[in-house]
Amino acid sequence: MISKRSTMLAVAVLSAFGVAVLGFGSGAAFAHEHRTVGPANQYSLVVGWVNEPAFAGLPNAVDIYITRNADNKPIATDKGDAVALEVEVELRAGEDQKAAVVAAMKLASKPELVMHTDNRYTAWFKPVTPGAYAFHITGTISDASNPKAGPVTIDETFVCGKGSKGHHAFVCLTEPQVFAGTRKKS
Repeated sequence: MISKRSTMLAVAVLSAFGVAVLGFGSGAAFAHEHRTVGPANQYSLVVGWVNEPAFAGLPNAVDIYITRNADNKPIATDKGDAVALEVEVELRAGEDQKAAVVAAMKLASKPELVMHTDNRYTAWFKPVTPGAYAFHITGTISDASNPKAGPVTIDETFVCGKGSKGHHAFVCLTEPQVFAGTRKKS
């Protein structure tokens, strides 16, 4: 027979596990910047790195979530919406919207809808220099359920760290710790 104490302990352990899983799953959302865009603030963009923390020399991607603000409708190209965005990646002199651009490159691939998602778009590349990065996102978004609205033009720059305009920011690129892995002699 299972005691009341054993049952309570099992519930506590499972509850703690659930909180841990939910905490890990939602952590990435806090490492992205949220911003409303469009002349009438029609859409929300949530932008950051796919993999955070972001490390120099490892493949990563700009991560963009697009939602209509009026009703939180995901904007998805596989459901007829049109997303035609381009991303220029900028290495900045500092974590500031006004910091000088040290180097810039327009990504060859445009952000594409991630399979099995409603509104997540990524464009992959390999950043190699640690520092403050910015994503300059330009293009248009059109909502198929409201064709009269027409395309909304986007021209926004998201800067990592202290350069964020929002409460949350994506991290700047750092150098990963190196481990030589030499074996101790016994």
